[in-house]
Amino acid sequence: LSRANVIRKVRREARPTRLLTAAFTPTATPVVARRLSIRDVTGRATGSGGMGLVSALALEPGFYELRVATELSGGATGSVHTFVEVPDFKRELLSMSGVLLHVVPEEPAAPREEIDDVLPFVPTAQRTFNRGDVMSAFVQISQGTERRDRLQSVTVRLRIIDARDAAVRDQSLALEPAAFAKNRTANSKLMVPTAGLVPGRYLLRLSTAMGERHVE
Repeated sequence: LSRANVIRKVRREARPTRLLTAAFTPTATPVVARRLSIRDVTGRATGSGGMGLVSALALEPGFYELRVATELSGGATGSVHTFVEVPDFKRELLSMSGVLLHVVPEEPAAPREEIDDVLPFVPTAQRTFNRGDVMSAFVQISQGTERRDRLQSVTVRLRIIDARDAAVRDQSLALEPAAFAKNRTANSKLMVPTAGLVPGRYLLRLSTAMGERHVE
């Protein structure tokens, strides 16, 4: 994914919710910002879980700080920030996007055009799951969209690490060269097996390998 996609949970709200998403360099220089106004959040939210807000930023390769702020019509505000690295998908021999999580049934999210234009499904910001949840992880893997090297097979590995740093799940998927026929990029969606896991905290780790080259 060549865009940084940010998901921010908000509580139910009948009037417009304002969403500000901005990217900065590591030295706090502004790069790009977007302001969105989302109406009828209440109509699409379910229960007390609220809904996801999605904003896409077009970013060049590099390191960035992302800042996301929301403002409800009553004046309440909240913000979060994080750091991301956008790989050079055009030139790097092997690169991997950030991970998107998907859960069934999908949670409500808005604005819909932000999802339909750049994402294959509605991502979730949820990080607490039940053992019966149907969950998957999605990544894009590129062999350099502007390179002319011969396409090679790539292995995608998914591991679930427990609090003792032990792998309780370990599975791999082989992507043949044909999977990279479109723009030298392959989509990979792997099921995340949660059945049988004991309650607790886990780390989901995805990595790719092509010969001696590894990306995690």
